[in-house]
Amino acid sequence: MDKNKGKKIGVAGNHTTTIDLISNLLHHGYKIDCIINIASSLDGKVAGYTDLGSFAKKNRIKIIRPKTYGLKSEYDKKAIGDLKLDVLLVCGWQKLVPEWLLSTLTIGAFGTHGSWKPLPYGRERSPGNWSLLLGKDTFIDNLFKYDSGIDSGAIVGSIQFKLSPFDTIATYYHKDQLVQQTLLLKHLPALLSGTFNYRMQPTAKKAFLLPKRTEEDGVIDWNWKTEYIFNLVRAVTRPYPGAYTFLKSKKITIWNAIPFHLFRSFKTKRVGEIIAAFDDSTFVVRTNDGALQVLEYEATNWRPKAQQVLHSTKNKSFVKLRLAGIYER
Repeated sequence: MDKNKGKKIGVAGNHTTTIDLISNLLHHGYKIDCIINIASSLDGKVAGYTDLGSFAKKNRIKIIRPKTYGLKSEYDKKAIGDLKLDVLLVCGWQKLVPEWLLSTLTIGAFGTHGSWKPLPYGRERSPGNWSLLLGKDTFIDNLFKYDSGIDSGAIVGSIQFKLSPFDTIATYYHKDQLVQQTLLLKHLPALLSGTFNYRMQPTAKKAFLLPKRTEEDGVIDWNWKTEYIFNLVRAVTRPYPGAYTFLKSKKITIWNAIPFHLFRSFKTKRVGEIIAAFDDSTFVVRTNDGALQVLEYEATNWRPKAQQVLHSTKNKSFVKLRLAGIYER
């Protein structure tokens, strides 16, 4: 049985999530005709870049190495255009699909995007990171058809899933992967046969665009409430650069931390002060309204000591959200 219905499917991506998506489709009997994966020489443009060359070779899938991440070179246009793809699935590709490529696809390009609210709220940047930072408990993932805009295409299907205080950005990605795979397996037969239904995104609603996050947005302000710092740590932990603080010029990256509730108050301590340092290398820091226990950290030639005071640096994450018109905290 030809699950592809005679249609040619390509996948564009540069992450381990791309491998997981393709592996799942192969397992369910679909054929992938090509993978578009940038060369390692361009990997500085992609956070968490994964070279899919060996995976493509192992599975006998043609791989295209574009000269530009934006697919703008003449080589890119010819190499991809000559494939005569019907469908392009986008996973782990953090660029718009150019109009020239969209025009060559007989059915279209499809990918997922989500937010803690229905689209068009939360288009564009780092929705998983922002959702965790804001302490949201649900996320809505949407399979949509690409157009020339930013996450503005028609929606083919949606699934809402739960986020818990135990989730980190890593577990969010695992949940997101499973939801993405579920959406594709459900709707791909209709996409390939051209019988899929879709709904346009509401045009009456303002399309709030989530702002870009940078490594500097991981800096810790100990004047924040404990909950906010806890959310920051889990929102930017691995595979991202992590939340961080300073003791004088010493940078300390914090990978894992939890609120530290105790019968006693820490109000006599200074904000940012290490209240206690334990033999297992964990330590407790005074925050605006309580304390945070650091369970895993990374620093060169440093061990925590009680009474050391970590520097509080202004974090501009919430300022960025307000400038984008998003007033949530």
